[in-house]
Amino acid sequence: LKKTTRPEFFTPHTVQEFKDLGVTTYLLNGYNIGYALMPEPDGNVSIISIFNNEKEVKGVVDNILQSAIKNGGTQLDHYGVDALNQAYGRNGFEEYDRYKWDDRYASPMWDYKKYGRPDVVLRRYNKAKSNNTTLTEFYDLLRRMDK
Repeated sequence: LKKTTRPEFFTPHTVQEFKDLGVTTYLLNGYNIGYALMPEPDGNVSIISIFNNEKEVKGVVDNILQSAIKNGGTQLDHYGVDALNQAYGRNGFEEYDRYKWDDRYASPMWDYKKYGRPDVVLRRYNKAKSNNTTLTEFYDLLRRMDK
């Protein structure tokens, strides 16, 4: 995550914080692509810190999300920008709540001119709503990385 080109989209966590929260991280063998899963008190598992820091590897978000679902991910939250709304929606993540932007919680690196002040969207996975029919075995290449 330290190499991400969009650090303003991530909530910063230390390795110790991930351990304390019971987070499990996943990384694609040989690539700087992955995500993390965080158990929630209500029994859901949040998909967090999705990243692809490989400039040459494009169009893998569907596979990353399907890997996260396969490994137990049930919900996520994100800034309500079009690309993320589309990606999460076609993979079966339904919006169940949203919050208005609050400058108090913005990353110091947030680019207001570029991204504006999007809502924060909360989503849960609903298999019946997934339009993703082009999966490969890509997600099986992801390996568990305990930090």
